[in-house]
Amino acid sequence: MVDAYGRVRLFHGLNDISNSPGQGEAVGVFDGNNYLPRILLANDTRLDFLVNDLGFNSFRVSAAWAALHPTPPSPSGDITPSSSYLSALSAVVDKLSSFGAYTLLDMHQDGLSSSWGSYDGVPKWLANLTTPRHEYPWPWRDESSAPSDVPEAPAQCFGDIYHNTHGMRDYWASFWRTVADSFKSNESVLGYELMNEPWAGDVYRDPALMLPGPREVDDSTLIFFEPVVWGMVHDGESEVDKLVGSGFEHAPGGEEYGSRSVFSFHYYCFFAKNGDGENYPWVEKGICDDLFGPAVFNAVDETARRLGSGSMMTEFGGTFFSPSPSQPSGRSQEELLWVLEESDRHLQSWSFWDLGHFYDYKSNDPFGDPPQAGCKDGLGCEDLKVLSRPYAQAVAGVPTSMRYDQATGVFTLVYKGDKAIAQPTEVFLPPHVYPGGYDIELEGGGAVWDACEEGDGEGMKRNVVCVWWGAGGGEGGESSTVALTVTPK
Repeated sequence: MVDAYGRVRLFHGLNDISNSPGQGEAVGVFDGNNYLPRILLANDTRLDFLVNDLGFNSFRVSAAWAALHPTPPSPSGDITPSSSYLSALSAVVDKLSSFGAYTLLDMHQDGLSSSWGSYDGVPKWLANLTTPRHEYPWPWRDESSAPSDVPEAPAQCFGDIYHNTHGMRDYWASFWRTVADSFKSNESVLGYELMNEPWAGDVYRDPALMLPGPREVDDSTLIFFEPVVWGMVHDGESEVDKLVGSGFEHAPGGEEYGSRSVFSFHYYCFFAKNGDGENYPWVEKGICDDLFGPAVFNAVDETARRLGSGSMMTEFGGTFFSPSPSQPSGRSQEELLWVLEESDRHLQSWSFWDLGHFYDYKSNDPFGDPPQAGCKDGLGCEDLKVLSRPYAQAVAGVPTSMRYDQATGVFTLVYKGDKAIAQPTEVFLPPHVYPGGYDIELEGGGAVWDACEEGDGEGMKRNVVCVWWGAGGGEGGESSTVALTVTPK
């Protein structure tokens, strides 16, 4: 992903979807609170801590179809959007932007509707247009054992949306057209994610079917598009490759839209699931970290290259593996650190699932001193700090490698500088990693660094250093390669 200055941007972020019962009650008509990212909005001190002390520069939040279109269309087919929900969602984006963070607007769903799942991802009236051939949860016997999307009823509704049965795809397009029209001039919107974890259907073989929605009114904001839940493990162009891979032949809108599109994927390794308090068996660790994990990251790289798009891991962790620093050899902690290191190796942006693992959404206590005292772990957010690591948030050139050694605190970044870019490279350095300060060594072409100040880049935040080279302030030199090394004092 590249910003308006030509810099490569990397994002480390968090999801705050809060759709499940007890996590926001995202059901029915918008009531002023449901469907909103309740944890992020609860406390400004918390938000400042997340962005400026921990370095999370993006948040994935729900753009809720059910909240925007709560009532069915009129006899003429017109749908009246909820102005109160649009205003509330706009206030969320503005709030996050005021602290220096970007927002990824995600049409989130799991099982589509509270008719079959725990919340309304699509409007209830739309889900009711589908007439299931068998009663839910067929072919499962009871709801407790049924996956959210796989039973016939929700799967049939997915198919109806994709095939535009009862005009359902047109309604989906109308939803995104309204959202895009509202946010097309807002530079703090990272992108629009068409649908979370879509179940299989023809629209994902030909995503151009969706383009009458957001691209009709917004031709520049990034479109994030997900494959089916297994579609990030393999890539290729044969018919078999398409069946077991993403199936995408081009980015939404065609090849010309590749640079304005982002392949969104999720990473959950089953063998790392629920592993707190136990060592990571070498066989299961090998399956995740030597086989499945590398296959996913390599396939994503190849898919993005083939489509000419960007990529972002918009979910990982969750109930499968979450930070557990008190159990360093536990499978959750080991798997999480492997994913973070592999993401750095692939220069991959990410968004952890979910902020609800660290905070109770009902808690809006002013944290006092220190602000992190409100975390669930009761240990000053030590769990959350595992996700906070040094990284380049913006690179004035082409990054070639980035690595953080958790044991020593040493961080390295290597990139090919671009003299045509006047804005600096920005590197976030967490204060909890460098409590005594740090030393920075720079190699290459007269590069210089300093703590970023207001006016450097895009309204700089705390704990960010700026590196200039060429037109941005350094003297330039024979070599365009810049190498930065940060060492704790």
